[in-house]
Amino acid sequence: MKYQDNTPIVLKGINLRTHSQEMGGAVGRTGSGERGVALLRLAELAAGRILIDSVDICSISLGELRSKLSLIPQEPVLFISKLPQRLQAEAMADGKNSFSVGERQRLCITCALRRSSEGSLIGVETGALVQQTVCEAFQGCTVLVIAHRITAVLNCGLILAMDHGKGRVAEFDSPVVLQRELKSMFAALLAKAGSLS
Repeated sequence: MKYQDNTPIVLKGINLRTHSQEMGGAVGRTGSGERGVALLRLAELAAGRILIDSVDICSISLGELRSKLSLIPQEPVLFISKLPQRLQAEAMADGKNSFSVGERQRLCITCALRRSSEGSLIGVETGALVQQTVCEAFQGCTVLVIAHRITAVLNCGLILAMDHGKGRVAEFDSPVVLQRELKSMFAALLAKAGSLS
């Protein structure tokens, strides 16, 4: 994957397989490419393909793809005019958006829940309440959590750990297996997070 035609490839040689309705987590140090996994055609692939629930995402229109996916970003932007009329007045105070980041994330979750009970969800890791809601409310959906805090992916069935600066997969397994590996990048990130808290 490239961000633009004239830029270098940022994700290289990635070949992963997960099951439908599985929750996976992507982790890595800043710049390792974990966010690139979630771009899903905001940048086109230079080679290869991405299958979600056995559908090649490049074989369907952008409109169809984006109608089947939901995104809960770390800091959502709220387009007031897209809200129901009764929420528009509440959302604006003194001409500014009055919703907190957490409230905007919960609005994203609400929209995702309304959209589909069987779709896929791409979540950029958020607070504990939002994480718990995603785990409970999106059972039966394929979920990918892009984590800035390593503890956000501990409930995921699979962990994708990206190799810093190389755009390649360093590890891909369950969190239990990766925590037991002595030289695991995931275990090292988890240990470092534990020492910081």
